[in-house]
Amino acid sequence: MLPKKTLCLGLMSGTSMDGIDAALVETDGNEYVRSIASSFYAYPPELRTLLKLSEKIIRDCQGDLTKAEQIIVYPSDHGIDALLKKFQLPQLTLSNLILLSTFLHAEAVNSLIQQQNLNHEEIEYVGYHGQTMYHAPHEGKTLQVGNCQKLAEFLQIPVIGDFRLNDVAHGGQGAPLAPIYHWVLAKQEGLIPLAVLNCGGIANVTFILRDEPSHLTAFDTGPGNALLDRLVRERTDNQMFYDENGKLALAGKVNPAALETLMQSGLPQEFLNKKPPKSLDTHDCHFSKALEELSLEDACATLAAFSAECMVKSLDWCDIVPSRWVLAGGGWYNPAILREFTQRLEKHCQKTPQILTAKQVGWQHDALEAEAFAYLAKRVANGLPLSFPGTTGVAKPLTGGKIYGARI
Repeated sequence: MLPKKTLCLGLMSGTSMDGIDAALVETDGNEYVRSIASSFYAYPPELRTLLKLSEKIIRDCQGDLTKAEQIIVYPSDHGIDALLKKFQLPQLTLSNLILLSTFLHAEAVNSLIQQQNLNHEEIEYVGYHGQTMYHAPHEGKTLQVGNCQKLAEFLQIPVIGDFRLNDVAHGGQGAPLAPIYHWVLAKQEGLIPLAVLNCGGIANVTFILRDEPSHLTAFDTGPGNALLDRLVRERTDNQMFYDENGKLALAGKVNPAALETLMQSGLPQEFLNKKPPKSLDTHDCHFSKALEELSLEDACATLAAFSAECMVKSLDWCDIVPSRWVLAGGGWYNPAILREFTQRLEKHCQKTPQILTAKQVGWQHDALEAEAFAYLAKRVANGLPLSFPGTTGVAKPLTGGKIYGARI
């Protein structure tokens, strides 16, 4: 019997921590998916700052939340007292910050459901990725914070989360998980063969060269906009969070010497020469001292070139160079990254490649990852694999995730 088509809703908050993408799809979790609607729920700047502060300390504690809770002391002027009061959270602690993030994800769900004039009972599952705070698969660890059970109870909708844990427990990288979603979209639209290049904090590529998902190849290529965002925050003392519309990078010039230094030391040793599957945490990406001598504009231009060069180097691991590329993710809103990637890809290919945005092929540009976790939630419920040997390095196709019931 064919899987039933139902409505599922996916949630994603990326490494920029600027807010929550919510996406509603109709899917059978197998070879059918239809985009219905999406929305973005912006975090207050104060919350974004607190999440970034927490992330740093959690990383210093190697993902140990209990240890981090004992260390973190939040500033008294944190600016989110109204939100704490709204959700009846007595004070700002790490545990309560995680609950606050969870409840804001619930608001994102409620808002999208209301926009579509739906009832909660019409949503079969909510796929909740959570906020990544630590990712170290070589240590057997990946941490996405968020309280799935509380979210299920708050919404009265079953929630599926913990998508990455089973993969890491079985020796996989735990990322990327979106390739199977890229595959179903490409198969439906008759776009195979192609490459899907997602540019977020970390960039990842999916090579879809055959009709069967068992032949997928996918991996993280390097930084997307993570280093650019970090540089802008540090150089402007958090007055700016990112290079809006690439204004800084476009005003600067790529410094070849600094770029070469980044290629040698900006990522973990031998990462670029390591055979995939492979994945990165944003804090695996590092500045080079050579950037310190550059203006903000030239440093941004050089970092955009670094991201692009790492993306194109992904072709070292592809037997057949795809002639069609689909670009997705918020990082492409920086035209400097797009320019550097396009120029480098065209030099690498004998035939001029077709480079399309997700929007141009009818896909959701901003909410693609949120849609992926709606689709993955249905796959979890169906017992279908989320990851494959060519995507995360597991020995065989592997399912994962956990279903949290909506107890009253």
